[in-house]
Amino acid sequence: MFKVIIIIFFNLTIVFSQNINELFDNGNVFISALITFTKNIWDQNNLYAIIVDEEVIVYSAPFLNQAIEQSVFYRGNKVKIHQKTDMWIEVSTFDGRKGWIRAQDVRNLY
Repeated sequence: MFKVIIIIFFNLTIVFSQNINELFDNGNVFISALITFTKNIWDQNNLYAIIVDEEVIVYSAPFLNQAIEQSVFYRGNKVKIHQKTDMWIEVSTFDGRKGWIRAQDVRNLY
């Protein structure tokens, strides 16, 4: 799926660069700016991490409180990062579970 999106993206940039070449003296500037912008958007929306502790309690809010415990994630689970604070990260799993875990319990994937 990702390869198809990349191929379509590069085909569109070639088409657009041919039309925009009249506006810009060097079409490479436009293509570079477009690729950089797209990569930044991709990076912002696709942050993932791996659980590194044996068991991590998931909370419904970024606080240590037994009353708001929701679930447990286990070592090796891949999670998507939605928000961050200094000590907490809001994450979700591919099966739809979502909540807050401590930042020290994960390692970011780049």
